[in-house]
Amino acid sequence: QNIELWSDLVKNSERFILAITNQFQNSLLPIVEKKIQDETIEIKALVDRNILKTYRIPGEWAKKFKDPITFYKNLKIYQNVRILDEIKFSLIVTDKGAILFLKKEGEIDYSQCIIDNQIDYLGWTKSLFDWYWEKGKELKPIIRKEIESTR
Repeated sequence: QNIELWSDLVKNSERFILAITNQFQNSLLPIVEKKIQDETIEIKALVDRNILKTYRIPGEWAKKFKDPITFYKNLKIYQNVRILDEIKFSLIVTDKGAILFLKKEGEIDYSQCIIDNQIDYLGWTKSLFDWYWEKGKELKPIIRKEIESTR
């Protein structure tokens, strides 16, 4: 049920999506792709380094899109995706609301969340994202190493 709330935030967003996550919802990828193709939205993401291997980014993951080259180009993947060494929580912030999942016993617990659309909560979660964004590592050198290691 909480993942549905997460999905609704992404589906209904109009201006921006900011994400800190250790997983992707494959069902949301076509929606995100359409929003990016329409160039109507800003998307930034902080992801775990392991997500590159789990989802086989960029190679295998690209097969999930109708036009992966345009998707990556419009997303400006190297400017708008960064890597965190450790994901301590999962967060989605949009212009429609924000949802936060915390860790429980060492794993992010997607069964419980804090969700709201009040301006103070949105401001706080956006500030939290921005703080971690500054700590994130650029994606390009990491992708280059991943590609070279598979050759």
